[in-house]
Amino acid sequence: MSNDVEAPPGWYIDPNDATLYRWWNGTVWTAQSSPVATAPVQHAIPLARGPIQQTPGAKDSTTAYLLCILLGGVSAHNFYLGHIRTAIIFLLLWWGGWVLTPFGFGYLLLLGAAIMWIIDLIYMPEYVRSANARLYANNRP
Repeated sequence: MSNDVEAPPGWYIDPNDATLYRWWNGTVWTAQSSPVATAPVQHAIPLARGPIQQTPGAKDSTTAYLLCILLGGVSAHNFYLGHIRTAIIFLLLWWGGWVLTPFGFGYLLLLGAAIMWIIDLIYMPEYVRSANARLYANNRP
């Protein structure tokens, strides 16, 4: 891949074997491959010199961060990225913590939710790449 601009994750003609598609995860070539159904067509991996066409439904880090910061209390970023179980666990910790705070032990639940939220902020780019990889894997040629 080019050192200037990386191509988005997707299926591309294998640079070493034009009879195979190989999965590019956005950083490195993976071991996943698929035979080319038709005669091999030589085309270069697209460089992002202009707007990149994304697969419909592709997730964006900016959107995920905004949802996490602005709507973190309802775990919108986890629902957006398809992490439904994580979102439900967060909702139980967050809102259960607020309900149980008058009894004194709700603060522990709020602390757990706050730790989950901070971890989400740190690992958000990886979560977005993972969500997009699942999307692209389901839409492979």
